[in-house]
Formats: sequence, structure tokens, C-alpha cells
Amino acid sequence: MKILYTESSPNIGGQELQALAQMAAMQRAGHSVMLACRENSRIAAEAVRQQTAVTYIPFRNSLHFSSVWRLRRLVLAFRPDMVVCHSGHDSNTVALTRATLTGGAGRFSIVRQKTYLTRKMKVFSLNHLCDAVAVPGQAMKEALQAAGCTNTIRVVSPGFDFDAIREAMSMPLPEHVREWLEARAPHPVIVQIGMLRPEKGLDFMLKTLFHLKREGGQFHWLIVGGGRPEEERLLRRKIHALGM
Repeated sequence: MKILYTESSPNIGGQELQALAQMAAMQRAGHSVMLACRENSRIAAEAVRQQTAVTYIPFRNSLHFSSVWRLRRLVLAFRPDMVVCHSGHDSNTVALTRATLTGGAGRFSIVRQKTYLTRKMKVFSLNHLCDAVAVPGQAMKEALQAAGCTNTIRVVSPGFDFDAIREAMSMPLPEHVREWLEARAPHPVIVQIGMLRPEKGLDFMLKTLFHLKREGGQFHWLIVGGGRPEEERLLRRKIHALGM
């Protein structure tokens, strides 16, 4: 089977890591896999490292005609049986691309992987612009159904490469992290994992730790995750403003 994965995010987090794990597993199972993503994105570098074929699509928004045109050429060349999408931008672009195709080239299935919920859920694209929805748990499936998703929803439990995790545990810390810790007093380290995005709770955590520090708590806050440079600069300004 030929499987095309799409990813519009320039950064990498849990969703992208799951896609990488899935692509690697599909390749081991003998399927032909390709990733369509933004050039210079974090997932592109990781995909190349694990020897997954990569092609670059801008994915600027859901109605980016240049992306539709490039994706159309890719589909005609690769002829996927299934396209797995990871966001509204990807899914909408793939659906528009399929609408421009005739004959066998447009007969691939579109699977939308939904890995998180928002306060205001929009289900139009889930109902009309893909063939099935994959979610990581039963609770998310029920929430989507309650919000009006009438499309086929299947629970696909996340997979973890435990051997790789065990191997990583024995590896030394990155040099810049080790130097940062060695330059500071041996206080407890609070580690927060997540991309530098507002919805990840970094502002809440900063305020919580600020109050903890005012009460005499001594600790270090280590954030593991990347994001847009402007988000990092904003967070650093907030940290310095509170004297943290």
C-alpha cells in the first residue's frame, strides 16, 4: 500500500512524533510511505533521519492554491492509496486536491488524525472533507460525536517505541542542559514538556512557580520543547519581569 502523510506544522511535538512513529512502523511492515510537509520543518529533518521519503508543500492555509497545485502533482506521481492528515490545513488542502482529480488518481482515502480537542469544535471538515477520523482514545471519540461529528471515528491507540525510550534514558543530557544545571545550585528541577504555545499552560505554570518562589520554594524550571522564536522571546520577557 502507498501511504502519504501530511503535516503543516513547522515545529515538532507529540502529534508529529506519533506521525513519525507510524511512518516508521508502516515502512517496516512493507508499505511505501511518503511525508508531505513544510520545507525546513522539524518533522522533515526527523523523517529524513529515519529514511522516510519527504516532499515539500507550503501548507500556508486551507485555501493555498500553490499548495493544492504542488500536492496535485505529488498525488499524480506517487498515486497514494491513503492520505493521513494531521490538521485542518492539511486535511482541507488534501480534500481540495482530490476534488481536482479524475479517475483512479482521486480514489485515495483521506484519514484525519485528531489528537486534541478545542473549546469550540468545528466538525464541518471532519464530516465532509475526509473519509474517516482517527482518535487516540474513547473519550475523544465520544466528545467528537457529542459535538456533531457523524463521520466514521476509529480509536487508534498511540504507539511508543519503548526500546528507543530505554536507550535514550542511558544517554547523557544535551551539553547545553548539563552546563545550565551545573552552573546552578543543586535545587530540585521541575521539568515541563510541551511546545511553546499559549495553550500549553506555560503562563499558568509561570504564575504558579512565581507564587511558590515567594513562599520560599527553591527550584529550577526546565522547559523541554520548541516553538516559534517570538513565543520564546515573549516567555523569556515574562520570566525576567517576574524575577524568575
